[in-house]
This record gives sequence, structure tokens and C-alpha cells, in this order.
Amino acid sequence: NPFPGICGRVCTHPCEEKCGRKDLDDAVSIKALKRFASDYEISRKKPGAPVEVTHKEKVAIIGAGPAGLTAASDLAIAGFHVKVFDSANVAGGLMSWGIPDFRLPKNIVRSEVRDIAALGVDIVTGKAVTNPERLLREGYSAVILATGCQKPLSPGIQGEDKTLDCLEFLRGVSEGKAPE
Repeated sequence: NPFPGICGRVCTHPCEEKCGRKDLDDAVSIKALKRFASDYEISRKKPGAPVEVTHKEKVAIIGAGPAGLTAASDLAIAGFHVKVFDSANVAGGLMSWGIPDFRLPKNIVRSEVRDIAALGVDIVTGKAVTNPERLLREGYSAVILATGCQKPLSPGIQGEDKTLDCLEFLRGVSEGKAPE
């Protein structure tokens, strides 16, 4: 899990309900443990060293949200050269703009994205990739599309034109442009 500090804050911890220890005393509070361990590590953090690239294949990932960054982390650990592209100016996707600071402080997201970059992952923000096939022609062996849900789903009901999509609302609040 490349996001222990994030999971330690926003996970709904359904595993605790199923925990076998409940028969003995209490469930293991995995969410609290992840948060504590992550915060402890952040307080002692030393710059990480890149993982040695052992494969000649290069992988491009389009999207620097949770899925794209997790794939980047796993591939880098496996020894691949990985480059992540995101059209947003900040990596992290919904974790960066869709969860309010009181629930997930932005420094936690930045720290965990830095940990992934420290593995040797090249993260390029502010660059939209409109033609993934071009990346293959440029020498990448594979392209992973991890673009998330960029457009709201419309329920197709009367009056929906008078509502505001939740993602649009969260992005506006995050950017300081909260609707009236």
C-alpha cells in the first residue's frame, strides 16, 4: 500500500467489522495503526533511494491519481522505468482536491507522492496526454490509462440542470472557488 497515511485517515475500515479478534476482545484498529505508523515515519523521514531499474522496458502511466500512482509504485519496485503524466498541476488526483483538509491534510498526500517519486518514478504534472499511441511510438513498451472519472454521471432526471455535481463542487472548494 503506497498510501498508508491516506488510508489511515480516510479508509472506512470495513475489515475491522470482520476481524477475528472481536471474539477475544476488540478488533485490530488497522486504520489507527496505519495512521500512527505513517505519522511516525513522516516525523523521521529520510530521503529514499531510487530502486534499481532492472528491466529495459519503459512504462508510461496517464493519470497521477491513486490508481496511476499505485501502478507506478509497484512497477518501480519491480525494476521498471516509469513515467507518470497528469493534466492537473498537482499529483494525487481526487486525494489532492476531493477530500477536505480536515479529513486529509495535503501535506500527507504530498509526502506519499514524494515517496513514490523517490523510488525513481518520474511524475510530470500539467501535461495532458491526448494520444497514448504516441507514447508507444516514443519508445514506451506499455501505456497504462488511469485517468479516473473526469466527467460526472448524469442521472437523467428532471431538474438536474439546477444542481451542481459533487466532484465539480469539491474541486471548486479546493481551488477556493466555492459556489454561492
